[in-house]
Amino acid sequence: MLLGAIPQASAEDAHPRFAMESDILTAAKTRQDAFYATRPKAEAAGTVYYISNNGDDNRDGLSPETAWASLGRAFETHWPLTRDLLQPGDTVLLESGGTWHVSPDAIEGVTSDAYNIPAGITLGSYGDGPRPVIRGDIPQANDPSFWTLYHEEEGVRIWATSEKLQDTNVIIFDSGKEYAEEIMPHWSTSLQDYCDADGRPFDIATMLSKNLTFCVLLELEDHEAGNDLSNSVQVGTIYLRCDEGNPATIYEEVAIPQAQTGFILHTNATIADLDLRYFTCIAATLDGYDGHTGQAVYHCEVSWSGGLLHNYQPREELPADVWSPYCAGGALQVSGSGNAVKDCYIHHCGPMTLICTIHVDEPG
Repeated sequence: MLLGAIPQASAEDAHPRFAMESDILTAAKTRQDAFYATRPKAEAAGTVYYISNNGDDNRDGLSPETAWASLGRAFETHWPLTRDLLQPGDTVLLESGGTWHVSPDAIEGVTSDAYNIPAGITLGSYGDGPRPVIRGDIPQANDPSFWTLYHEEEGVRIWATSEKLQDTNVIIFDSGKEYAEEIMPHWSTSLQDYCDADGRPFDIATMLSKNLTFCVLLELEDHEAGNDLSNSVQVGTIYLRCDEGNPATIYEEVAIPQAQTGFILHTNATIADLDLRYFTCIAATLDGYDGHTGQAVYHCEVSWSGGLLHNYQPREELPADVWSPYCAGGALQVSGSGNAVKDCYIHHCGPMTLICTIHVDEPG
């Protein structure tokens, strides 16, 4: 795992601790540069299929000139898998410089959005240019009509989404040059509504006290607050404070993560040389459920993922009727035996970056 933004240490920092930090940051910058300079290409044992933004799903996909257009032409998003097009040893390559979206699903389940990489299949890249980008955000956030002015007073402007959306823990502008921080409400069991940490009703204009902050007010019933919200499809309005004006006119790109998971890897499946970004829970999962093993993620950049609202929980330091939000997710989830995550650049993910868990009886 590498660092994201690499600050420069001052030459005046003579304390040993600062010297150590400088060495760490220098090493991290070296590894970051090496990551971007290294573009390993997948070695194919079986049939190779190609996908390009200039492709056509009606073609055979067997060459760059006859490439498919969509991920959905190769991979399914729901279990159990019903197609037998891809066979173990086959490789699917995305054209470098291209971009594909994983669309949020209305089916409950944290991996219901995700594309399944079948057993023994490799997903990689071909051609020159930046790594292929797989995104979990929604394109309509870039349309000015998507945002409605909700509140304006003394230079403060708060904008509401015209669509009700699922939870997200960050809003990203211009590929990460700026971002908005989420202000999460608490839940009052006595009010059966959102509140602040002291139990007072949650006031949007008051709580969004800084520019580029936002809140998500999912439409919850009182009995739902303690449930597993990360596996649900509750929706609500997102309120974003952007004092300069409509965010879709201020920024060239507004990314609101909505797809919960990008990829599910099955036994001996591999993802390599991709750029995975903007997923609310995890960008890819390599897990031991159903006996899967041997999954791998190599040389991928994973960013701006994780932090999905899991549920509301009581806490000792809060009033008895005030529940605190608990978030889950991160960049990648790894569980079970024989899996590998290697030479990846992971940044701006939370609350957990690399989730390593044991879900089988005899982990290796």
